Amino acid sequence: PSAWNVDALQVGQASLSQDVNSEYMGANTYNSAAGWKRINAQLAGYMRMGTNDGIWSFSNGITGVADSVITWNERMRIDSSGNVGINTTAPTSKLDVREAANNVYTAYFYNSATDANANGVNIQTATTNAGAYAFRVNSGSNTNALVVKGNGNVGIGTDSPADTLAPLHIRKNAGASTTVELLRLDCQD
Repeated sequence: PSAWNVDALQVGQASLSQDVNSEYMGANTYNSAAGWKRINAQLAGYMRMGTNDGIWSFSNGITGVADSVITWNERMRIDSSGNVGINTTAPTSKLDVREAANNVYTAYFYNSATDANANGVNIQTATTNAGAYAFRVNSGSNTNALVVKGNGNVGIGTDSPADTLAPLHIRKNAGASTTVELLRLDCQD
């Protein structure tokens, strides 16, 4: 492109550029006076390293015609404190993954090995404190659907399975005339 407005280097469809606050590495992109544009009609992407804010971000733009202005969609960010956000520009923990689509899992873990040591997911906390959450599943109303506390007690429908005689605590609030089955154990032949 003949209209770079920042210091830049372009080799084929790859570009390296900078502005006053950031360094960029792009694919199928160039920066012009009109903003970021695509070289051809394919998908475009860039990685940004913010020299003013310490943020690393990874963005892409859907396909469009050659030399069209790109609307970027940030897909992942590493902020200056080391928090990683996927589909969020403001990660609130070391890994913050967000999804807003129906019939899609936010995360999916699969170990395709079939031998005796084909483990799944390990979640570990250093504390054995009964007040700490080792694992927590919240429902849409931000109430605890399932908790595993630091002392190993499990709560379903309660966030405080504190009874030392019953490490599994199931609670269901029901009206006076409602019969609620709290636990069913079945054996199949």
